[in-house]
Amino acid sequence: MEKQYKDENQLIKQLINEAGLEQPSGAFSKNVMSAIQRRSVPMPEYVPLISAKAWRALAALTFVVICILILVPFEGVSVLQKYAHIDRISLSYTFPTFKVSNSMLYGIIFTALFLVEIPFLKRFIK
Repeated sequence: MEKQYKDENQLIKQLINEAGLEQPSGAFSKNVMSAIQRRSVPMPEYVPLISAKAWRALAALTFVVICILILVPFEGVSVLQKYAHIDRISLSYTFPTFKVSNSMLYGIIFTALFLVEIPFLKRFIK
């Protein structure tokens, strides 16, 4: 088996010697770079879809609309007066009980430890 590879290597070396190696011209790099420069297309300048002026106008419009909704009375009552009683409401809501079995708790803990361990292992391997 090794003899076959040696024969092939000798044949390849002989063919390369017969063909000879081509040497590029002295200005090869310069010619390649000039061809690349001729083909290069200038990148268009970045123009945002929404200009800064339009963002300012949108922010001002939003501010004006919010001010109008809060301060100007509709049907005789402004929004602030309409919802002024909210601070007197007591929200007494109790969350339902949530029970987790021990095996589920162990699974969550080990998964969290594994996910925390991954960055340390990546740093250790590198």
